[in-house]
Amino acid sequence: MPENPIDLGAPPPSPIASGRRSSVANDDVLTEFLEHSLRVPDLVLPDKIFPRQKIVETPPRIDFQSFHSADSDSIPRILDSLSRIGCFQFVNYGIPSDFTRLVVAMAAGIFGVRRRKEWM
Repeated sequence: MPENPIDLGAPPPSPIASGRRSSVANDDVLTEFLEHSLRVPDLVLPDKIFPRQKIVETPPRIDFQSFHSADSDSIPRILDSLSRIGCFQFVNYGIPSDFTRLVVAMAAGIFGVRRRKEWM
């Protein structure tokens, strides 16, 4: 077995530079570019579409049977509720409560959501 004539005695130097300076020739140009290109724009969104604070309120209960009445205020209440909070509750709609509970339970299993006690 031939002998190695070169004895280094120490491990080779690390390939990672230990200095803080970049080896890029135009370091100032690169730094300026990165400072300007990595900024997140300051978006100002209209409050009417994206309100700053969403007030949690219970949706109004709309009686389904009231649609049969000519003097019902159900349609304006529905439209008002949709524009303010985005939803409303139908009551007295004629669907059996057992069927409603079954649908809620199945939806909770499918979508992985917790059921609210007031739906039961």
